[in-house]
Amino acid sequence: MKPFYTTTNRSLKSPPLFLMLILTGAFCNAVNAQKITINSGSSLVLNGSVSLVINNAAFQNNGTFAAGASTVVFTGSNDTTTSYVDGNTASTFNNLYVIKSAYGVALKSKVIVTNVLTVNGGNLYADSNLILKSD
Repeated sequence: MKPFYTTTNRSLKSPPLFLMLILTGAFCNAVNAQKITINSGSSLVLNGSVSLVINNAAFQNNGTFAAGASTVVFTGSNDTTTSYVDGNTASTFNNLYVIKSAYGVALKSKVIVTNVLTVNGGNLYADSNLILKSD
């Protein structure tokens, strides 16, 4: 299955940009899992205080993810087979929110949170992959 969105040195700028990826199936009974993939040699840069909402999907970092002052929000009701963070490269988030109506988000690779970590719904399955960093 092809990823919903792959990057090749794309930059998201703010203000007033609000990026919301709605990764659900339309007009069908079955929803196929999707993910945001940053390939090796590629970058995803979130400039300013933008929000990246990942609904019932995964975040895979095999390249460079620059969070800036952004917030990444995991939402939805799917389980951790479709809602997770993984990749060959550690993912550093400024603000990370988990707001799931069911299940949660699994951290399958190293995740660093430098500002705020909030779990308002669902669970965060860290499996020794979570680092809370303060300057």
